[in-house]
Amino acid sequence: MTLNEFKGAMAMLGASFNRELTRPLMTIYWTEFQAERPDDFRDAVTELIRTVKFFPTVAELRTALGSNGGAGSLAEAGSVFEALTNGPAPHYDPRRGDWWGHPDVMERFGAQAYSSFLAVGGTATLRDRTERNLDYIRRDFMAAWEEYNRQPGVRRAITDRVARGSLGVPLQPGLAPITDTVRRLMPGGPESP
Repeated sequence: MTLNEFKGAMAMLGASFNRELTRPLMTIYWTEFQAERPDDFRDAVTELIRTVKFFPTVAELRTALGSNGGAGSLAEAGSVFEALTNGPAPHYDPRRGDWWGHPDVMERFGAQAYSSFLAVGGTATLRDRTERNLDYIRRDFMAAWEEYNRQPGVRRAITDRVARGSLGVPLQPGLAPITDTVRRLMPGGPESP
């Protein structure tokens, strides 16, 4: 989400609850929600305007985003994983079949899905998967999905990459964990090419 999109949604909140949006308040909310998709953020703001009596806290806004595609539940993670592994993908290679690019995952599913996508090895892992390693990939995807909420550094790193247009570049070591899936596919691993 761009800063202007964020400011527009926050202006709706401020006007609805007669709340002055100070610079420190805006900084807190921007830091927390800059990685969200603009439509999801606006939908969450609209829902809160209709349902709460007072200006929402970060936690209330985060909860509203959970029901609108933000930091979501494991059921949502399962749906995203199924779409990435079984649904139609935006790219096709006649030798390897359907596949998802880095920007495609971010644009379609958001930062949390992108973080999980990176944690399991990204495009190559999902494109070149086999039935034998699909369960490992799914397990690691779900673990990374949960970890996203506990690692603000991952959220910030992905947001920075979106702003710079460098999604295809790997994250710094330590931001995307080396999962069993990645370890198995690394050079020298049991399933390395």
